[in-house]
Amino acid sequence: MLQIHLATVDMIVMAVYLAGIVTWGFLHSSRASAEGYFLGGRGMPWPVVGLSMFATVVSSSALVGWAGDAYDTGISVFNYGISAAILPIVFFLVFFLPFYLRNKIYTLPEFLEGRFDARSRTYLSILTVVGYVFADLPITLYAGALMMRMVLPGLSLNVVIWILAFLGASYTLVGGLSAVMMVELIQAFVLMGGSALLTLIAFHKAGGWQAVIHAAPAGHLSLVRPLSDPSVPWPALFISLPLLGFYFWGLSQTMVQRTLSARARTTRTPNFSSGCVTPPRSRSATNR
Repeated sequence: MLQIHLATVDMIVMAVYLAGIVTWGFLHSSRASAEGYFLGGRGMPWPVVGLSMFATVVSSSALVGWAGDAYDTGISVFNYGISAAILPIVFFLVFFLPFYLRNKIYTLPEFLEGRFDARSRTYLSILTVVGYVFADLPITLYAGALMMRMVLPGLSLNVVIWILAFLGASYTLVGGLSAVMMVELIQAFVLMGGSALLTLIAFHKAGGWQAVIHAAPAGHLSLVRPLSDPSVPWPALFISLPLLGFYFWGLSQTMVQRTLSARARTTRTPNFSSGCVTPPRSRSATNR
């Protein structure tokens, strides 16, 4: 594995950044109420919500995974961020999000229980936990650990993964969503600035844009790929990727919870009945 040898000042900068980002998360924690802990008090301004969602999507898994896949199969891998995002996000913002905010829900499983029954709530809860624990989180931690191993080759991969998990969980469990989103606010600027700098350095090392075009294998710079393409064939652009995007942006608790923390324009009280949704507590009382 490639190893990066850093000077003492580099290690100091990394240590200060890690300590600062964790401290920043603790300082912006909100534990005064359940709404404050799980939804940041529903007072997050839209720039914080947007940048938090950006940092969630463009994490170490995207920077390492997408870049590596693009090197092997071409830039069609970035259709995951185009076909699976643009139309689903617009649909979510126009149809789903106003309904979620109007009913002042805490979680999507809660919404499904109010709209249908407890079985649907249990199903989505299990699906969300299993998907996050066994699919999303391991990839993110593993990709981040691979990068850290280049900097700290003396540590085992398992140790690095546990360190990253502990740092993330420390302010998340203590500070709630408010701490998470404020940390992601800083990380969003770091990701954008670092990605832009890395792009400039990469193109400079490669000899410029024209050199990259001439060196790229045939078809690697095409977003629309033939049906036989093993990575992202063209039917996936219109069928599977949008369906995946509808779940990720409209039903994934990881993404939707951040939008539920947005500052409301009005103080209208929730009206479950107008949307054919019955609050779980009210329905239980009626049944009794």
